[in-house]
Formats: sequence, C-alpha cells, structure tokens
Amino acid sequence: MSPRGTPILRHVAAAVAVALLAACASTGAPRAVAIGTDVRLDAGRRVALPDRSTLVYRGLAEDSRCPRSVHCIHAGSVRVLFEYDAGHGPTAAHVEAPRHTSAPLGSVWRLTVTDVAGATPASVDVRIDRSP
Repeated sequence: MSPRGTPILRHVAAAVAVALLAACASTGAPRAVAIGTDVRLDAGRRVALPDRSTLVYRGLAEDSRCPRSVHCIHAGSVRVLFEYDAGHGPTAAHVEAPRHTSAPLGSVWRLTVTDVAGATPASVDVRIDRSP
C-alpha cells in the first residue's frame, strides 16, 4: 500500500472532512444576546443567554397568516418553535402569535416574539427578559 492510502479511503476521508467543516461553519459559537433587546433569528440560529443557557429558533408550524399583499378578513396566526437548553438537555418552547406572544424559558427567562417576517422558513424578532 502506498503512503497516501487507497483511493477509496482518501475519498472517504475527504468527504468526512468536508462534512465536519460544513457542520462547524453552520453551527458556530452561539451569539450572546442582551437582555431586553430585540434580536433577529433565522431558523437554526442559536443564541446564548447571560447564564450560558441557549435558545435555538427551530422554525414555524401551523402558519395561517394572511400574505402581506392580500386583504384578509382574519389575519391568521403562527406557531413559532424554539428549543431552550439550560444545561440539562434541550426542552421545546413555542409561542402562538398573535394570541400569546411570550412564553417562559425555564424559571429565569421570558421569551417574547416581537415580529415574524416572511414565509416559512421565516425570520423572527425575539426579546429575552427576566421572568417576573
């Protein structure tokens, strides 16, 4: 066998390296968010809270919103999905706008969705505050 290995092993190693680099580039370190400030999230984006817990915007579900270019009798609603992890494993969280625009994140934080922009997958603007 040559020092470079067999052609198949080289291709497999190259494919694994590309996959690992893509995974690292897409996740990256979570961006820190300032409490009480709106931040825009795209689907899959992870942010870090001051206590090192994290929040990931997972996407939309049950989107019945009226398109912006159409006049509708009922504006509709959207279910916005998140994943919160305080270090004990991720838990699901969701907000159903416009009826309930906020939800607790554990016992410390409160998540508020301030805007849902675009169609699926949409960007969302959120604000994190301390729970009362």
